[in-house]
Amino acid sequence: MLTIRRVYLYAMALVGLGVLAVVVQGLLDVGFRSIGLPDGPVWKVGPTSREQISLAVALVVVGLPIWLIHWAFAERAVRADRGGAGERGAAIRAL
Repeated sequence: MLTIRRVYLYAMALVGLGVLAVVVQGLLDVGFRSIGLPDGPVWKVGPTSREQISLAVALVVVGLPIWLIHWAFAERAVRADRGGAGERGAAIRAL
């Protein structure tokens, strides 16, 4: 049961970080286009800057709390005062 909990916490933390990575990529794309740098092939069609920024805000509102909550639970399990030696030695944590 402890292994399932551990895998769930780290998987959800990874999902939250993935969402935040998408946000950073989208904001960098908007920033580069706003200063006039090319954005790839001529045929590339994508959302406007306003749509990308609103999507980024929405993803931050969802992704950041997901990551913060799950990572806080994972860190709490590692504390020495709670017997976290088994958690610190787990292979999934090393991944």
